[in-house]
Amino acid sequence: MNLKEIVCAIVHWKMASQGGRANLKVDNLRAKWGNDTAKKLIIAYRRKELKLSEIGGVRIPTGTAFLRFLFPDEHGIMDSRVVRFTQEKNITRLDLRDDGYIKDTHKNREQYSKSYNPFLISEARQLNKCGAMFEDVDENGNLVKSKFRPCDIEMALF
Repeated sequence: MNLKEIVCAIVHWKMASQGGRANLKVDNLRAKWGNDTAKKLIIAYRRKELKLSEIGGVRIPTGTAFLRFLFPDEHGIMDSRVVRFTQEKNITRLDLRDDGYIKDTHKNREQYSKSYNPFLISEARQLNKCGAMFEDVDENGNLVKSKFRPCDIEMALF
């Protein structure tokens, strides 16, 4: 039950900027949650495999959000807003709908693993090699400095 609530929270966070879609997507996930869903997610976690995280209507962008929250030092979110940049720079060759949304295809999942996420990792490594520091503010308003992670690159592009 705890895993279900955590997954629903991530889905809601991912969809929150899209108005009423957040609650619809969470309700859809709850409705499609089966007896084996938790087991599938544990396997997806152990394998760090995008396809296995696509449960209950969850598709590539939200599946990559799961990876990002579980493994922020290794993964970033592949979102339609960010892939505009990667498409223009020939980093990715994704199949997109006319509205720019990422189609749920095997090719696009492969692009995440073979092109998109390696790009984020490479950019973070280059910044870290140059001594650049990522700066943010914690919940108390204190400045926090750290090395760049793939998720930081993705958020900068977002």
